[in-house]
Amino acid sequence: MSESGTDTGSQHDHAGGLPEDYGLDPISTLARVADPTPAPEHSVFWTHWRKAVNAERPSLVERVPDGADAAELDASDRTATHAFISYSNIRIGARLLTPPPGTKLRAGLVSGHGYHASRPLDERDNLFSSCLERGVAVLNVRVRGFPGSQIDTGDLTKPPGDRLGWITRGLDHEGELPQDTMEWVYPQAIADIYNACRALRWWLQDRMALEDEVRPPIYLHGESFTGGLAVGAASLLVGREFEKTMLDRLVLALPTMGDWPWRLFTSGRQSGSGAEILHLLETRREVAGLIKTRLRLCDSVVLAHRVRCPVLCKLAQRDEVVPAPTAAAVFNALGVDPGMKWRFVVPHGHAETGIANARRHAEFDRVAADFLDPGKPPSQAINDWERGYEVERAETTGSTTASLFGADGAGGERVLVEAYELAGRTLDDLPYTDAFEALFDQVGDSTGLDRAGVFRKLHNMRKAGKLPKMGRAEGKAVKVEPEEESALRRMVIETAGSLGQRDRLLYTAEFDGLVERFNAEHGRSLVHHDLWRLIARLAK
Repeated sequence: MSESGTDTGSQHDHAGGLPEDYGLDPISTLARVADPTPAPEHSVFWTHWRKAVNAERPSLVERVPDGADAAELDASDRTATHAFISYSNIRIGARLLTPPPGTKLRAGLVSGHGYHASRPLDERDNLFSSCLERGVAVLNVRVRGFPGSQIDTGDLTKPPGDRLGWITRGLDHEGELPQDTMEWVYPQAIADIYNACRALRWWLQDRMALEDEVRPPIYLHGESFTGGLAVGAASLLVGREFEKTMLDRLVLALPTMGDWPWRLFTSGRQSGSGAEILHLLETRREVAGLIKTRLRLCDSVVLAHRVRCPVLCKLAQRDEVVPAPTAAAVFNALGVDPGMKWRFVVPHGHAETGIANARRHAEFDRVAADFLDPGKPPSQAINDWERGYEVERAETTGSTTASLFGADGAGGERVLVEAYELAGRTLDDLPYTDAFEALFDQVGDSTGLDRAGVFRKLHNMRKAGKLPKMGRAEGKAVKVEPEEESALRRMVIETAGSLGQRDRLLYTAEFDGLVERFNAEHGRSLVHHDLWRLIARLAK
């Protein structure tokens, strides 16, 4: 359920190169685990936050011409059909979409927006059409200071200074008490998303004619900027009372504002809201300690452990708007049972790097729509996509090996092709390289194959003409003397049976022994990759 253009956050055309990888391969990126230790002021601040935010019960009110209070139209976006009062008596605008006539109302979905939201809210209507048809009422929210929610705050998106923006508002406030963090607009915006869920819940309660003790299902969706806000809100919508019962389902996409200790010290490129915060730290060094404490108080990684509902999350292998390792750290920190959170990986996050990447993002949107279907459990929705994808592949290719999230033990051809393209090296040049390790991390779990099995599958696909041509191998092959070449040929035949069966040696103890033996006999110090290149050349 991503939006095109500027409303999803910063979009970058990387036609001249790939997004930043911060020196990490995909396995290291997606496996990133950050320190979840909270700041010393954590309990004091969030106790204060709960008391302040829960002081009033938000009510969803329709905005009308000549309306008063929450019903007053906001000139910054007149397509915001409704509003509610959030923390510090700020009117928050939203657009409410209801299921078609005759469709039973079954659940509610709150959805946020990107960091550079500028288009009218009604342009988001088509994003959730399938949810509406399944009986889900959708509330598209704009947090304070964005169009539709500027009637009390003015436009907070206009930079207060050079290279600054919405995210830095109040972050450098000089008050040193934990509760002074409420001067920062970010925890205020968490309250806006939190209160949107509360307001929609009570709106549903009335229209579904439910008893007080029966809670209507509430779902939450946040992408990029509001992905971070959604993690914060979801962590706070947990408790024993009806008013604070946890969410039923959460969809995240490239969630931000996590793993700040890493972000503050990385040397890689960062853009978007993160770059604005880093710039503020450079220009306000006298309050840098306060800024870092506030970042820690609202760090999505720290808050994620309280999230207990089923989660579907889109992560990228590379991204610099929301640095991919930090988004992965948020997902890995989620407190929900591992069997109830699903990771959907795209090659590149906010960057527009071609049709294959765009298709993968679009595929996530379709999966998310089914995940938010109140007519089936989340696990069934994911399993249905798995089975449906395998059937589709069987009908079009005669193979059932590929899968949306993974594949069975025979291997997943589509998954493998995409990973091979991303590796960018010829097949004979791949073994025993970082590029192969990154490829294996991407497909190993999903295919159920070990390293040797993945290479053999790729080799068979190449013979069948199913692998794209990748050009020349990287680097130069090692030069050996004719007698060394003859000795190596003899060793391979002795070990594998023939040169034609050389592939069976890869990633085995036999190949390890072959490398050791060749180096010992010829006074060499060749690494596994170099010796494999020589063997591959012998067979040509």
